[in-house]
This record gives sequence, structure tokens and C-alpha cells, in this order.
Amino acid sequence: MASILSQVLARFDNANEPLILAAMARDLEIDTGTLQSMIDYWVRKGELRVVSECGASCASCYGSSGCPFVMSMPLMVERVRK
Repeated sequence: MASILSQVLARFDNANEPLILAAMARDLEIDTGTLQSMIDYWVRKGELRVVSECGASCASCYGSSGCPFVMSMPLMVERVRK
């Protein structure tokens, strides 16, 4: 049986629609904080990437304070295709 860490990555490989963090954590029988840590691990390894909420092309963002025109959105992560 695959490790939970591998199962997390497999969920992104097999997803046909956006994944909901809470539902994914419930399915894997782990808490959302643990799942977030696993996603962070895969981001650091270059297997997943965080998708920006805006295109970052309008030059209106003020550095780390974020875009004043985009409301706070859920974290968006996608699989890196190599």
C-alpha cells in the first residue's frame, strides 16, 4: 500500500476537477493541517506548485501585501507536469 504522502500526490495526478482540502483530508483520514504540510512538502520538492490568484501582470500588487483587487481565495495548487 502506498504511503499517505504518495496518495496525496496521486490525488493530484488523477483529479478531473478541483480538489477540496477538507474533503481530501477526510478521505485520507488525516487532519487538514497534516494534509497542508504534505502539500507543502510536494511544493518544496517541485512536484506541485501554488497557482497565483492573479496573473501578476497588472503591476498593481504591492509586494508581499498582495493584490488589492483580488479577494482572498482558497489556496490553489496544481501538479507540475514534467
